[in-house]
Amino acid sequence: MIALAQLNALAPDGFVAALAGIFEHSPWVAQRVAGERPFGSVVELTQRMRCAVLAATPAAQLALIRAHPKLGARGPQLTTLTHASQAEQRRAGLAACSDAEYAELLVLNDSYLARFHFPFILAVRGHGPASIIAACRSRLRHTAEEERQAALTQIGLIAGFRLADTVQSVPAAEVPAMQAALQAASDAAAGASGVAALLREWLLGAHLDVHSGEDGRPVGTLTGTDTAAAPLCLGTINEVLLAIGVARELRNRAAVATRALVLDPLAGQPVPGVGPSGAPEEQVKYLYSLVTSSGKP
Repeated sequence: MIALAQLNALAPDGFVAALAGIFEHSPWVAQRVAGERPFGSVVELTQRMRCAVLAATPAAQLALIRAHPKLGARGPQLTTLTHASQAEQRRAGLAACSDAEYAELLVLNDSYLARFHFPFILAVRGHGPASIIAACRSRLRHTAEEERQAALTQIGLIAGFRLADTVQSVPAAEVPAMQAALQAASDAAAGASGVAALLREWLLGAHLDVHSGEDGRPVGTLTGTDTAAAPLCLGTINEVLLAIGVARELRNRAAVATRALVLDPLAGQPVPGVGPSGAPEEQVKYLYSLVTSSGKP
């Protein structure tokens, strides 16, 4: 990983080289935002790179879409994928899917390509073979313009996950940026669904397992290794954002959690000492100490 401060300080060529693989075979996206530095957070960097794609010409957008591989590559086909694409497809279980699933995905991929003239694209983090196949079936019913927009949205999600795995930042920068993004999403037309989409993206970006809770809200879980220890259940939006910082910190330090961490927005009981007061850095340190020890809060 590279620290955000270090990324901001690189020469333009170094900046582009560091982020060349964020958008598949498309370093031009990094080139277009290099002059907008310094970025205050990875959230801001992600937003600016997505805006650069949306501001590009239709031809450049189509070339970006077509730069993505088919989902479900096997055998020699895997060697043609970027390391990032290989890892993403492997993590989603596509390398180990059943022969029947593989055959159906091939047929769906071919049908999609014939209908829309570009590959079916899905940010597969949080998905498995069955949900990937279901998504492709569903999207085959869309219009060409709907699918072009869907492809760009999914590419933006893929880029966000790759940035989360590539660029390291501190909670003091990321938590306020996430809060501002959530507020903007809440004020937009999408409202609650936009907020849920952002939370799901950040939970998955922190490598938490995500499923839908009541009312469709995303619930994230970081499973601890000590099954006898009671899990920490975090319920407020602010706590969830702080806990995302904890999950990232665990990954950065290659540390092992000893307690399960359950993030359920707008539900559950607040953990003492993790309220809205105090600097994000201090709150993250406190949560980190709880997750990596068997002590009670």
